[in-house]
Amino acid sequence: MSAEPGSGTPNAAGEPAAEAPPSGAAATQDIELSRLARDAGAYARALGHLALSEAALARVNFVRLLLLALALPAIVFGILLGVDALLAALLLRALKDWTLAVFGVVVINAALLAMTLLLLRRWWRSLSLPRSRAALSRVLESLR
Repeated sequence: MSAEPGSGTPNAAGEPAAEAPPSGAAATQDIELSRLARDAGAYARALGHLALSEAALARVNFVRLLLLALALPAIVFGILLGVDALLAALLLRALKDWTLAVFGVVVINAALLAMTLLLLRRWWRSLSLPRSRAALSRVLESLR
């Protein structure tokens, strides 16, 4: 025996039949679900468009950064050459000898290079995260 939904008569299992929701509530629920699906689709399209736009912007900025990175050594070299020429002229005026002036510039450049290398060495050591590695080693030893 099958029962009509909403009739209140028992079905084949002997349980009362489930009441069907009123047609107005079902239509409202269907409209809400279709709006939700449409909004979710619009959101997914907007998110995809945003990701593509950001990728295009990143590509443009990457090219700009690459060009600047290639030009930067030439710019720095030009600045250093100008500073060295100015320093050589000042030393020439003070010492009245080109040999000593050029030698003085070389000594100053060597000292600046040595200081830069020492700083880079110190910074490189901090990049290796010695405290973090030591802490991780202690944790791993305690787990054994």
